[in-house]
Amino acid sequence: MSIITTLSGRKALPLMALLSIAATTAGCSSSIALDAEQKENLRVSINTTTKATINQFIEQNPELESEINEAYGYMVADIHSTKIPLLGKATGIGAIYDNEAESVTYINLRREDIGIGLGHSEYKIVSIFEDESSLEVFRKGINSATVSTQWNFTDGDLSSYNVNANGESVSTYTLNRKGGQASLTASFVDIEKNLTLTDTGLSNTSVSMKESSTNSVTPVKHWDRALPFFGQRVIELGHDLPLPIGLSFIYASTKQNMELYDLSVINKEGEYVPIEFVEFENNNNESITPQIKLDAWLFPFMNVFASVGRIEGEANVNFGLDGNKLLNQLGIDCSNARGTDRSRCNRYQGVESEIFDVNVNMSGMSYTLGTVLAAGWDSYFISVPVSFTKVKMDDRSIDGNVVTVSPRIGKVFSYSAGNSLAVYVGVSYMDNEVRITGSQPIPGTDDRIDYQISQRSDDIWEPLIGANLNFNQRWSAFFEWTGTYDGRQQFTGGISRRF
Repeated sequence: MSIITTLSGRKALPLMALLSIAATTAGCSSSIALDAEQKENLRVSINTTTKATINQFIEQNPELESEINEAYGYMVADIHSTKIPLLGKATGIGAIYDNEAESVTYINLRREDIGIGLGHSEYKIVSIFEDESSLEVFRKGINSATVSTQWNFTDGDLSSYNVNANGESVSTYTLNRKGGQASLTASFVDIEKNLTLTDTGLSNTSVSMKESSTNSVTPVKHWDRALPFFGQRVIELGHDLPLPIGLSFIYASTKQNMELYDLSVINKEGEYVPIEFVEFENNNNESITPQIKLDAWLFPFMNVFASVGRIEGEANVNFGLDGNKLLNQLGIDCSNARGTDRSRCNRYQGVESEIFDVNVNMSGMSYTLGTVLAAGWDSYFISVPVSFTKVKMDDRSIDGNVVTVSPRIGKVFSYSAGNSLAVYVGVSYMDNEVRITGSQPIPGTDDRIDYQISQRSDDIWEPLIGANLNFNQRWSAFFEWTGTYDGRQQFTGGISRRF
């Protein structure tokens, strides 16, 4: 009771206004467009209605007062239910009061019915939690299916029963306020946290954020997720955290200039030998990589992630060879060459520069592991993603690794609808190294030269700019552009769902 008294000091909304807003928030709890004052008014209205509800219950059963005060916590909700033949629906909004932590969790309640029934009723419920485990079951959310009968046409009729959910039995009382109904139905019940009204330490951004004026939080927010480690401690210090688990679809398109080096060809003994006198120019590759990423905030300021993607693209390999030096390094003596060696002598002896311009198709998979170190203060944030990618091509002609580090700094613009826009700038370091194995036919002959060559990024450092739009605490979209006109160019975009 002391919690309600503390939280009910402001002017309440009229009851009809409360119920109309409640119906909206029950359908769209995480994105309803309420500003801070509206949210606070709605919280106060719910708490005021809760106090009145408990008084009504106590009038009919005075023992409930001590039962509620001595309990670990309790839930109060106001529900509207309508049933027509074969179908029915009930919606409501309420709150779970934790007597031990002195915290409040606002909730939405929904029930879908299939079966025989008729009527409309408005009723209130009070559930009493004897221990922490039963309270946590309801606070984390319930999805269940039951078969039930109902016959109630008496206003002010108080009834009691036990609700069983996830192995917990909870004493529940119902008070019919208006109307009546009779039914025999299969019901699908959903109780979930109202993220618009409940201050759980959830951020509407993608990183941990702290207000500079906030040193601690009173009453203490309740972080009810296993990750990140030390999440409860951090939100007590005033930080808001994003939901810990994320699943993303990402599309990346990359074009970059490449530096070629370490060319070797197979000699007549079947061994790769290095070619020292080579000219390289106009080398680049282009690729697109759709990928799926799974990430988790392991610690409040440290995210870890893994992704798998499909690479499709093309690498251009352009190099020139001195024919005489090539024959010498292959160990071919043209004075007495026969067969294949004679063909090579006829093709390359006396040629000062033979240009190879080869396009290598890239088709394969990428596997990435990485981490993000990030934190925000007021509306500003910094983040440093670091990743390592292994590239495996289908025909095994290309094998490579990519290391990226992309420090950035940005600003978050928050809006009253619960969404936010983060814009940022930074730099991208990419060390992209691949080893290409190929075979070059010799024009005019049936012979080929088998070769290996290494290729790495020519433009390692490039500027970047990007934005992340959080529609709510669960859904977001982002885009990022990296590069300059004549350097590495990369576009990355995607959509994320957090859990």
